[in-house]
Amino acid sequence: MTSPSSKILSIIFALLSCALPFLVRSVLAKAQSPNAVGSRPIPAAQALAFDRGAAALWQSLQKLHTRASLLMVTAHPDDEDGGMLTYESRGQGGRVTLLTLNRGEGGANVMSSDYFDALGLVRTEELLAADRYYGTQQFWTRVCDYGFSKTKEEALDKWGHDRVLSDVVRVIRMTRPLVLTSVFVGGRTDGHGNHQVAGQMAQEAFKAAGDPAMFPEQITEGLRLWKPIKDYARVPFSPVTDKGIYDYADGKYYPAEFRNYTDGSVIQGALSASVEIPEGEYNPLLGLTYAQISRLGLGQQKSQSGGTGLPPAEVEMSPYHRFASLVSVSEKEAFFFDGIDVSLMGIASLAQGEDSAFLKEGLSQINSLVEKAMNDFSAQRPEAIASTLAAGLKRTSELMEKVAGSGLTPDSKYDVAYELKVKQSQFGSALAESLGISMLATVAPEKEPTGPFARFLRNQPTFEVAIPGQTFWVKVHATNPTNLSVQLESAVLSLRQARDTHKRNIDGPSTRRRKQAAPSREISPRMCASQFKLPPTRASRGPISLARTSSRPTMTSRNRRTSIYPWLPIRCPPDCISYSTAYRSNCHRWFNR
Repeated sequence: MTSPSSKILSIIFALLSCALPFLVRSVLAKAQSPNAVGSRPIPAAQALAFDRGAAALWQSLQKLHTRASLLMVTAHPDDEDGGMLTYESRGQGGRVTLLTLNRGEGGANVMSSDYFDALGLVRTEELLAADRYYGTQQFWTRVCDYGFSKTKEEALDKWGHDRVLSDVVRVIRMTRPLVLTSVFVGGRTDGHGNHQVAGQMAQEAFKAAGDPAMFPEQITEGLRLWKPIKDYARVPFSPVTDKGIYDYADGKYYPAEFRNYTDGSVIQGALSASVEIPEGEYNPLLGLTYAQISRLGLGQQKSQSGGTGLPPAEVEMSPYHRFASLVSVSEKEAFFFDGIDVSLMGIASLAQGEDSAFLKEGLSQINSLVEKAMNDFSAQRPEAIASTLAAGLKRTSELMEKVAGSGLTPDSKYDVAYELKVKQSQFGSALAESLGISMLATVAPEKEPTGPFARFLRNQPTFEVAIPGQTFWVKVHATNPTNLSVQLESAVLSLRQARDTHKRNIDGPSTRRRKQAAPSREISPRMCASQFKLPPTRASRGPISLARTSSRPTMTSRNRRTSIYPWLPIRCPPDCISYSTAYRSNCHRWFNR
């Protein structure tokens, strides 16, 4: 069983030259999910079956081979087109992000009596659980769901147009997607006023994110402008009829016209399908269609419907209308990324017009290593490509250093470095997956179980909250199942960012000795961190265990059970926030949890 205290702690396991993050829970953390784009731990006790073993490695290889990236904007949890997100992430290797405007606090709840803020917490966790199936990175804005809204004007009046647009633009500048999408078009067919705002913002942000006059404070804070290349929205479910288009929010029909917010034009009649996404396509490595995988994710969002069943495997297309494109493309496209160079060599286009010969050469070398790894991939012997991946990781790190010291402009350096950091993280995940590296990290009990049945009693639940000033122990067990030697360099413990929703001060840390902040003030989170590094060991194979002992660390052979390290003592600092939450009752949220 998992330990709830993992809400506070995370561990980073260093393998070769890359860090492999995992949470301090009773976990088997083989590596980051193939969908991870950074070194942050993923809040999951155990990876999904889709994200383990050879299936996870192949998905990571697909991601290494492309720079395709996409952001979807929706209003509430469960609004997302999960089948499309899953297809782009797990099927095409894209870096996929979901931005949900609010947390659904004003929705229904068929599972419990939690409503309003409490329901927002429930739906936040439900959506995060669904994201694991979609393979997406999740963001929210600062607005809250105040209940059913019949018009877009009401939603904008309560939220503030620029406040919402600013948040959407911020996330675009943070994640830098090539393509923007939405389930909604920003019109009457969207129904709910929150839905209409989501569709409008997805289009308005297409230009605003690259406009230096829009929200310049974000640039002052360190972000850079970003211009997505295309903008799409899903073709409305409601058809155009002789009466016009139907708005289910007020039960009336309106003229069949749609506004294009990217250029201010009005489209008369039904929206055409510029591209159709084959959500019903079967993935033989994952064993399901993308629509089926996504439905497993949607089924995690039980508060709204009690869960969903698995649909039959069948042809299913998701049509999208293109509202804007900065590249020349045909009226009918095969993919979102038609006309965009999404190969690794396409990264060089970010330094267009400058002396980038070194960049093209470096990218070509990295691409060759990725393609070699893909050609040599074997589900039975995934470790066979470990050395190739290690070489790719090294080349990527070297190229990042060359970019930093090059004569490229600051903007070009920023853009190229961002893409290379993503590849660096993906190489690290793929390398760990190829070796099958796993880690079991638990909060150690006061007394270890003994007796003939002790092995069935390991990793029992411990305390739920770490109290400031408390000292406890963490036990770590790492395993290398291959015949390749792996150097365990260190294990690092660090605390996650947290917020105290009861006592605050305007400088950040929670304390009883300072004045309580007004509930409407936005407070910057503070990280409380402690780090403990292990002494290096010689290259070795097989399982190792970090346990309490006074002896020096030793390593045993692959066929022996354990090797010993001292347990890692953790003491929660006196000013450390004693619990973690990603939600604030006054509707101010973190952007990224």
